[in-house]
Amino acid sequence: MMKKRRVFIAVNLPDRAKKRLIKIQSGWAGLPVRLTGRENLHVTLVFLGDIDDEGLLEAIAAVREVAAGFGSFSIKLNRVCLAPPRRPPRMIWAKGGKCQKLSELKEGLRKNLFNFGFRQRNETPMMFEPHITLARMRQNHWIKEMGQEAEKDISISFSVESIEVMESVLSRKGPEYFVLESISLE
Repeated sequence: MMKKRRVFIAVNLPDRAKKRLIKIQSGWAGLPVRLTGRENLHVTLVFLGDIDDEGLLEAIAAVREVAAGFGSFSIKLNRVCLAPPRRPPRMIWAKGGKCQKLSELKEGLRKNLFNFGFRQRNETPMMFEPHITLARMRQNHWIKEMGQEAEKDISISFSVESIEVMESVLSRKGPEYFVLESISLE
């Protein structure tokens, strides 16, 4: 039986942006949260799920095709907030405003991966607002004060020069993410 990997497509952050986000996290020492490790900070574009090695090669080919038509661009993160929206909070996100280039990249990936045979969630194309999970709340430990501690305006900009095909390995300590392929945006 072929080994399957839990795969997704993401934007990894440059070290400078990660340092700023880690500094924000450092203010949450007393909160009942599990912080996302520096090496795991990313923006998920498309989640593919469990795929075998053949599927991985097809996913990489699909991502390369889309990336060939894109140049680098910038993302700005402007808010730290409780998430997900309109549901009981389980996470703390760093969130950005709507980004045209990122939306086009995400939609291009989604369509091309579908053309390569990957099933996609039924999503209506819309402007994508990037978000990065900074922390996960321990189950049933949400407290009202957490919003006051965590929510604030920020200003962190960074350049997106590549996208990554990544693997998520789940463990009791939380997920670990590994870059399987990094693809430059020319």
